[in-house]
Amino acid sequence: MANRSMVITLSLASFVGVLGMMALNPFLPVIADDLDTSVSVVGQINTAIFIVGATLGLLLGPLADHYGLRRAIVLSAVLVALGAFATAAATGYWMLLLSRIPAGLGVLGAVSVAIASVRLPESDRRRGVGWVASAVAFSGIVGVPALALIAHYSSWRLSFVVFGLIVLATAVLLWRFVPADPPIPPIRFEPANVVKAYFPILQHPPALFTLLADILRGVTWFSFLVYIASYFVESLGLTLQDFATFMFFGGLCYFAGTRLGDGRLQWISLGTLFYLSTAAMAFAGALAFSGMMSLTVTIALLLIYGFMGGVGFPAITILFTENSPAGRGTTMMLRHAGLAGSQALGAAIGGALLAIGGYALLGVGLFGFACFASVAILLANRSATSAAAEPAVGGN
Repeated sequence: MANRSMVITLSLASFVGVLGMMALNPFLPVIADDLDTSVSVVGQINTAIFIVGATLGLLLGPLADHYGLRRAIVLSAVLVALGAFATAAATGYWMLLLSRIPAGLGVLGAVSVAIASVRLPESDRRRGVGWVASAVAFSGIVGVPALALIAHYSSWRLSFVVFGLIVLATAVLLWRFVPADPPIPPIRFEPANVVKAYFPILQHPPALFTLLADILRGVTWFSFLVYIASYFVESLGLTLQDFATFMFFGGLCYFAGTRLGDGRLQWISLGTLFYLSTAAMAFAGALAFSGMMSLTVTIALLLIYGFMGGVGFPAITILFTENSPAGRGTTMMLRHAGLAGSQALGAAIGGALLAIGGYALLGVGLFGFACFASVAILLANRSATSAAAEPAVGGN
C-alpha cells in the first residue's frame, strides 16, 4: 500500500483517540478514593464529556475543513496530551472534569478517517480507511489493559502521564507523515458557515440514510456493551474474571471482523456486507440473550456478535465517507456526534427494555434496531442508485 507510514500514523492517532475516551474507566474506584467522592459521581464525567464532545464536534468539523485537517489533528493531539497531564495532576473533581474534555471531543479518531479518505490514492483509499477504522479495536484489547498494568505497579496518575507522552509522540508523527494542508482560504470563517456546512448532507438522501443506519447500529452495539457484563453475572452465573477473559477474545473477534469490512471482498458490495453482517449480529444477539441456549452456545453466539459487529464498523465508515457530499472533517465529526447520541440512546433504551422484560426483551430490542439499520442502508443504496440513474440536465 502506498503511503504506508501515513496509514500507520493515522491508525495510531485513531487508537489513542479512542483510548483517551476510555482511559478513565478502569480507574473509577481509585480516583473516587483519591478525590474523596463516589464512583458514580466520577463516572458521570464520561457522560458530561461525551455530551460536550458531541456538541462541540459539530463546530469543529467545519473548522477543520476550513483551516486544514492536518492542523486540526495535530492541535487536537497536543490538547489531548495536555489534558492527560492535567488529569494526572488533578486534585479535585472539577479539574478532573475539565482535563477530560479534549479527549471527549473525538477529533483524533474522526479526523484520522477524514484524512485517510482524502489523502490516499483511490486505489488504496478503502483499505487505508479500513485500517484506520479498525485500529479502534486495539484500544480495548491492548490500550486499556496496558494503562491498568502501569497503574498496578505504580499509580493511575503515572498511567495518564505515559498516555500523554504517547499522544505527544503521535502529534510529532502526524506532523511528519501527513501531507501539509493547502493554504488557509482568505475568506473569513463565519459562524453561519457551520450550519451551511451540514446542508449538503441533510439534502442528500444516500448520506442521510447512511448516517441513520450508523446511528441505529450504534444503539444496538452500545446497548450490548453497556449490559453484557451484568448479563454474565446475573443470568449466566459467571464472574467478572470470566467476563474479562471473554472481552479479550471478543475484542480479537471484533478486530478479525474489521479486516473483512474494508472492501477487500470484491464480490460483495459494502452496503450488502453491512446489512448482512448487521442482521447476523442482531440474530446472534437475540439468541444469546434469549436464555434458551446452553452456556457454550451462548458464549459462541456472543463472540459471533462481536465478529459481525467488527465487519460492519469499517464498512459503514467507508460508506459514509463516500456517500457524503460535505467536507470530510464535517462528515466525520457529524458521525462522531451521531455515535455519541447512539451511545446515550443505547444505554437508555437498553435499560428500559431490561426493566420491562429482562434480558430476553433486551435481545429482541437489539434485533429490532439492527434490522432498522439494515433497512436504512438498503434505502441509502436505493436512493444512491436512483440519483445515479437520473439523466444530467444541461451543462457542458
